[in-house]
Amino acid sequence: MLSLKENQPTLYEYAETYFKDALEHPQWYPEMTSCETVDKGHGRIGKRTYYLSSDLSGLDNAADWSGLAGFGMVRSHVTVGEVESSEIRYAITSLKRVDTFAHAWRKHWAIENGLHYCLDVSFNEDHSRIRKDHAPDNLAVVRHFALSALKQLPEPKRASIKRKRKICAYDLHYLSSAIDLILL
Repeated sequence: MLSLKENQPTLYEYAETYFKDALEHPQWYPEMTSCETVDKGHGRIGKRTYYLSSDLSGLDNAADWSGLAGFGMVRSHVTVGEVESSEIRYAITSLKRVDTFAHAWRKHWAIENGLHYCLDVSFNEDHSRIRKDHAPDNLAVVRHFALSALKQLPEPKRASIKRKRKICAYDLHYLSSAIDLILL
């Protein structure tokens, strides 16, 4: 599954137009399937409707995408207290069942959000002022290596990434263990 963004204007516009028309005239699109999930927790209610279509006949370059089986749309509506927000996203996929697509979509964003959250909280990545040449990209690679190594360190049990970083600063043996994980 690959998320479609507006930097792929032809594909994005095709998906946007297709689903707009399919939702207005569902009788003309029998190949489109859908399912809905509702998540509650942490003071928020999230309702997501997933749509999946296997109709690639209107897509000119469908053969260029190896394994492409369809494309999907996710309409999410989140309520936190009195504040409501909605969002629509599109994707191309090799998946053929809408429930599998929905599960993969949630897992994809859970991993994505977990990684970025961890990098921001533990490494304060969003506040980095490094902007020149290739330095931001290089430092991002270093942070990813460091995060991976810290996650693999077994001790102390249930220590946060932030705490493991602090232990590395005080204990050279612990730091050496983290560096060994990066070099393996």
